Amino acid sequence: MTAPETRARSASTAEMPEFDDAVTLRVEVGGATVPADLLDPVAGGRTLALEQATRDPVAVYAGSRLVARGHLVLRDGYYFVRVTEVIRDDPAS
Repeated sequence: MTAPETRARSASTAEMPEFDDAVTLRVEVGGATVPADLLDPVAGGRTLALEQATRDPVAVYAGSRLVARGHLVLRDGYYFVRVTEVIRDDPAS
């Protein structure tokens, strides 16, 4: 079974930045700084704590551009992002 087609529905679709072609989105859930020895392939199965709580928003990127923030939703065995904020200008770009 493959992931369902993107079913992004929003009354505020017009607020999203415009792109010319199809865009690959990346959702950043969190990050962590860890000692290199924790990444040893022999140490597979280790759990790494992220520096973000489950209640914290995730970041949605189109390429390197931050376009939205939202919360992860688990439905029918798939993750979705409920967009709570559209980012008009990414100060990092």
